[in-house]
Amino acid sequence: LGQTYQSFEIIVVNDAGEDVEKLIEGFQDERIVYLKHEQNKGLAASRNTGIAAAKGKYISYLDDDDIFYPDHLAMLINNLEKGNYKVAFPKAYRAIQAILPDGKRRTITKDVPYKEAFDKEFFLVENYIPIIAIVHDRSCLDKAGSFDENLKVFEDWDFLIRLSRIY
Repeated sequence: LGQTYQSFEIIVVNDAGEDVEKLIEGFQDERIVYLKHEQNKGLAASRNTGIAAAKGKYISYLDDDDIFYPDHLAMLINNLEKGNYKVAFPKAYRAIQAILPDGKRRTITKDVPYKEAFDKEFFLVENYIPIIAIVHDRSCLDKAGSFDENLKVFEDWDFLIRLSRIY
């Protein structure tokens, strides 16, 4: 909600986990949509559920243990709109945190492991773009398809490889 770019919606997909509906309602923001799977379907299905509910031109992903910096959406959407691009991603920080006895989190280390420039062929060897870092035009789904719900791991890499072959 603290993004500098404010024209967005948030689709929260609970994949049969702990009920957080009251927490979501506490934000009192009509841009937040809460959806719940009655049984666990996995990451790919959760992402597809969110995509199906989204109405915006651009799609971005954020897992419950990740954060966006305040200018994340503004920076990427600006790059998409000023260039002839359908997919954008920044260098992404990785923070390793410890949970303290009082429940608060403390960052132990912070680095930028995902700083390589995009290389279409090297991307087939190493998944160095976190799914939470990208923003893509919704129209990309028409050609690349959605997340493969048959995959229990690497569903994000599979999706990004398909995007990278086209865009």
